[in-house]
Amino acid sequence: MWHKVHLAGEPAPLKMGKSPCPFKLSKVRKDGEAMDDIKKITSKEASQIIDTRKPLGKFYLIDKGIYVGIDNSSGDAWTEEFDSFEAMVKWQHGLEDEEELEME
Repeated sequence: MWHKVHLAGEPAPLKMGKSPCPFKLSKVRKDGEAMDDIKKITSKEASQIIDTRKPLGKFYLIDKGIYVGIDNSSGDAWTEEFDSFEAMVKWQHGLEDEEELEME
C-alpha cells in the first residue's frame, strides 16, 4: 500500500511523531478498493455518467486491462485511458502536469 494526498483541504489526522499536514491522506491500493475519492464503477455506470454528467465526482473502470479515468467533478465528464492504476490516480489528482513540467 502507498499513500496519496487527497487535495480536499481537510487536515490529516495527527499521528504520533508526525507534523500536521493540511491535506487528507487517503490509502490507495492498486485494486482501488480503499480509495475514498475516486470510485470504481462499471461500464454501464460510466456510460450514464458521460451521458447525463451526473453524479459529480471522480470515477474509474477497468476495460480489457486499460484503466479509464472519468473526472466529472465539474460536470464535464473528462475521460482518459491509462496503462496503469497509478497513472490514472495521478491524472485524477492533477499530478501529471507537475511531472511534465519537471521533465522540461
